[in-house]
Amino acid sequence: LLKKGIYRVGFRKEPESFNRLRELTSTLLFEQDLVSAGNLLVNSLSEEFHLRSSALFLLQEGRLLPVAFYGRKLNDFKGFFLTADSPLIRALGNKQDGLRGIGPKEPLPQNMNSIAGELHQLQAAYVYPLMHGKEVIGVLSIGFKGSHDPSREEIRFVRSLLPLLSAAFYKGVEIENLKKRIHTFPSLQSELLQSTKLSALEQLAACIAHEIHNPLTII
Repeated sequence: LLKKGIYRVGFRKEPESFNRLRELTSTLLFEQDLVSAGNLLVNSLSEEFHLRSSALFLLQEGRLLPVAFYGRKLNDFKGFFLTADSPLIRALGNKQDGLRGIGPKEPLPQNMNSIAGELHQLQAAYVYPLMHGKEVIGVLSIGFKGSHDPSREEIRFVRSLLPLLSAAFYKGVEIENLKKRIHTFPSLQSELLQSTKLSALEQLAACIAHEIHNPLTII
């Protein structure tokens, strides 16, 4: 019994789902589209772990907004977002291994702006932060398996993927920001050109006024 127990704990083979998810996470580093990468992650996690739902929030324009979700509707997140000052984000910044969620059958918290309230809105069994340095750039929520939590092995496994996931989605967020800057560059260039024209006209008008003012003064 002792030998069998040691073998099970120390030499147990990983599930094939772990290997598939590990390979998937590596490919996310080369995915250019942020939404495609997010959907690929949450769909694969939910299918491999038979989860009821999962969601990915990423930092965009100062707020963490839902980018990809499985088993949920967009209306479920209507009006819901997280900021750097949100109680849940502050807690995840100090608890980078993740937080246990609140079950769907548990009573609604009185204060929805608390950690409990935000966890209740996420409807997740477990919540992980995606970090860049000390900043939370994303939140990965793992949903329920019916009425059961994910197993300890699954929780530990997803935790082991966090550094690679953080790097992949930080790169994705930076690419999206760069695309937005590129799209706004022509309009900025046009505004700068118009401003330069107006400045030149102002200088020309000032010179003309000065040249007219001198003879008028003599007269």
